[in-house]
Amino acid sequence: MKLTSITFTGIDEHTDLEHVEEISQCYPYVEWGVLLSYHHKENGNRYPDPHILDHLDTLNHVRLAAHICGGMAKDVVAAETKRMHEHLGYNFDMFKRCQINLNVSARYAEMRSMRPFDRCLDEVIMQMTNKEALRSWLRYTEKPLPHVSYLLDASGGRGINTPIDIFDDDPNIRVGYAGGMNPDNVGDKLRQLLDHRSYAEFWIDMESGVRDADDWLDLDKVEQVLKVCDPIIKEYKGKMLR
Repeated sequence: MKLTSITFTGIDEHTDLEHVEEISQCYPYVEWGVLLSYHHKENGNRYPDPHILDHLDTLNHVRLAAHICGGMAKDVVAAETKRMHEHLGYNFDMFKRCQINLNVSARYAEMRSMRPFDRCLDEVIMQMTNKEALRSWLRYTEKPLPHVSYLLDASGGRGINTPIDIFDDDPNIRVGYAGGMNPDNVGDKLRQLLDHRSYAEFWIDMESGVRDADDWLDLDKVEQVLKVCDPIIKEYKGKMLR
């Protein structure tokens, strides 16, 4: 399989953005997820105030993904994005990927209405609990949406170490993998994915595993992960990041 990025979710109000920029320059395949919600104050330290977007927009060579949650995600699926843009200050062009953290029971017809929203995006990501849920979704949709990828995450951002459950039904469907990854186990999980016979593209995503005791993003843990992963990536030269 072919790795396309390593995502660290989510940048918060205590994150040293200069350090983020330095890490991105050293490891250009790194992507940073930003958790966005109308109720960021109630949701905890992972959810920054929207003012942080003004600072993120000044960074150079930093790959950013919006991870939209709760009522904001429901608005996006329904193509009701006016409130979202007002809440975020109409500052969305910095994101090239957007993950919708929402139960996939939403109707396929509603998913198709996301098209006006994603004009500035390379990719929209839907979160799934496992590959069986993804298979059920794909049967329901009848054919894959070309602009949609899928994150398999049974943990749901809670840091629960779950086994890698590789989806290899269709190499044209890009899938990401999450679930309790941290500096101690990410090397084994990455090797398992890179060793798989499929030529499909994938990414990995970490959230709880790179946070400190107060639930702030810990850039030292991020660098520990990259010190483990970077030699593995270089070892698998035939399956390098694009």
